Amino acid sequence: MDLTNDVIDRLEKENERSGVPHDYPKLPDLQLARYYDQDYYDAELATLWRHSWLFAGHDSELPDVGSYIVPDIPFAPVLLVRGKDGEVRAFLNACRHRGAPVAAGCAGQVKRHLVCGFHSWAYDLQGNLVGVTEKRDFTELQISERGLTELRCARWGGFLFVALDDDVPDFEEWNHALISRHSDIVCADLRFVHRNHVDVDANWKVVTEAFLETYHLKTVHRTSAAPYLLPRQTVVELYPHGHSNNYVRRKTELSDESLRSRQQFHPTDVPNVPGLPEYYKLAPPAPSLFPNVMMPLSAGGFPVITFWPLGLRRTRIEVAHYGFNWGEGDAPAGWSSKIAAFDQLIREDVENLAPMQRSIDAAAHGGAPLSYQERRLWHLNAEIDRFVRDRVPPALHVDDLLADFVVD
Repeated sequence: MDLTNDVIDRLEKENERSGVPHDYPKLPDLQLARYYDQDYYDAELATLWRHSWLFAGHDSELPDVGSYIVPDIPFAPVLLVRGKDGEVRAFLNACRHRGAPVAAGCAGQVKRHLVCGFHSWAYDLQGNLVGVTEKRDFTELQISERGLTELRCARWGGFLFVALDDDVPDFEEWNHALISRHSDIVCADLRFVHRNHVDVDANWKVVTEAFLETYHLKTVHRTSAAPYLLPRQTVVELYPHGHSNNYVRRKTELSDESLRSRQQFHPTDVPNVPGLPEYYKLAPPAPSLFPNVMMPLSAGGFPVITFWPLGLRRTRIEVAHYGFNWGEGDAPAGWSSKIAAFDQLIREDVENLAPMQRSIDAAAHGGAPLSYQERRLWHLNAEIDRFVRDRVPPALHVDDLLADFVVD
């Protein structure tokens, strides 16, 4: 059976089932203290975030030699720059003198050197220290030993990821299930279009989990996305290392004309790209990369969503839109409506999240029961637990009870 027929078959089985599969385990309640306990959050910072691959941007944001970006990663000042050899390298955006940044703003173009804004120490595009002001005043300064701190940088298609620790597993090994299933689209010719963000007064898991299930679709997105989707026909895939995906079937009975009559752009539209697998058009995928990235296929390309913890009860949602390459000139005019429609979906989700956090903080029942439709949430938390388990009370542990449902 080819992939299109396989996905269609699974979508139909989801629609026809009358209950939870007989071999699906009963999951304990997910303990709410995981979302408000300071020690738990500190354990996440110390283990999870510094030992995972973190999304940093896309090749198209660094088009020329000397192009650089400074992604808004809360845990470290990160800089990516394209060298004279065409390679993109990642560094800490910190001068080896007293730590001032060597690249300003969110993005830019280096004329010749990266220059510290505090004392004008200069670095070449490979991170080597090549110039020190008033060098005579330093005693035995070993310039060759004072280059920028380089970070591991990995590429999936054109998407770029960094690791803050050398012990993080190889990117392709860690993400092999995602890479084997979704590289046909991720490796397409994409271009950066637009980036924005919104901050939410809620724990990062409260925010992330809101995007990992379609159970809420008819309630939260009843006039935006729900009219175009069949959430009962949702196929969930759990991959190793906390990654996951779902396919949600589109309503094919709605004609393109009727969709256009309801709004200029509908957020569940799928681009007409040569070679796009048929099942992507029938049921657009929404893969997530552990711990905090979601890449739902949408009209024109990918809105890559990242969820960054800014504090125990504070999260930044960043949305970076990458479109299938349209050729020369500015982005097509339709992109403004595409972005506006997706922003509306984000607003609808965000409206609930801060109140949910306040309720969780005050809740007396202690735990949340998860439905079969919410199993991506359990899968995410079980992977988090592999990082923090030795640092948090056993009462907060989430055991890997869904191992038999993980596909490699």
